[in-house]
Amino acid sequence: MTLEEVAQYLHLSKDSVYRMAQRGAMPASKVARQWRFDKQELDTWMRSDRRRPSGSSGNTGDAEADSSGSHEAGSFHDTPS
Repeated sequence: MTLEEVAQYLHLSKDSVYRMAQRGAMPASKVARQWRFDKQELDTWMRSDRRRPSGSSGNTGDAEADSSGSHEAGSFHDTPS
């Protein structure tokens, strides 16, 4: 999937997806200077503990995004802990 496709799929801005990919906050790889995403890996990532808020167990360092109130952090709090 392309960055644009992932942004639509996850209901995020392209900038948010780009920043998350850059800092390793979501599964992504660069191919010929462009970010590429595997849908199955994204689906697994979305179901994993990596989505939890910074105060929950399984925190992976996304406290910066969670505490900033950014759109990219808020989109992943749709399942109960």
